[in-house]
Amino acid sequence: MTGLWVLRHGRSRANAAGVVCSERAACAGLAPEGRVQARAAGERLLRELGELIGPGGGGSVPALLLASPFARAQETAVEVMLELQANGVPADVETEPALAERWFGELEAGPDSVYESVWEGDSLDPTAAAHGVESVESVAARVRSVLEGPRLASALAAGRPCVLVAHGDALSVLCAVHAASGLQRHREHGLPPAGLRRLLPPPSDSKLP
Repeated sequence: MTGLWVLRHGRSRANAAGVVCSERAACAGLAPEGRVQARAAGERLLRELGELIGPGGGGSVPALLLASPFARAQETAVEVMLELQANGVPADVETEPALAERWFGELEAGPDSVYESVWEGDSLDPTAAAHGVESVESVAARVRSVLEGPRLASALAAGRPCVLVAHGDALSVLCAVHAASGLQRHREHGLPPAGLRRLLPPPSDSKLP
């Protein structure tokens, strides 16, 4: 494995407005600050890749950024890709629908202050779907399909650095799945806007939960 990272999108226009935006068609993309954050994440990724592929990345296989179809994740991935390419590291962005934002049901377009109560519910029951919010278990099933799927496995086997670009809850659940920790504790794995984290491979004798 050359390396697997997760990256949360930069600050979005929805973040700036303080509203829940889990509908793809309503996603207005990154705020200006979010683009700056995304480029900074690209710089950090470059530094980490330097230890794996050498200075300049000459002759290296392309890095692969698998991004949620939401505009804020796509724009984040493109900013990182451009940062890598500008520094001699080839990179491609591909869309991965299973990394989409968690659906927040009846809470869609409301104030983002509701997140705390949703997360409190998650900590009590990861199968809960109050107000039509997608359950943690449902999110876990789809992100597990990415972690265990042939697309990612093929890229890693080919020596490609891979970055999963997605959203706060999708990635906290994904990290909980990868770490084999309880889904009800997924928020312990939360990332800030444009937060980047390398996922170390699990022990060879373990399987994802």
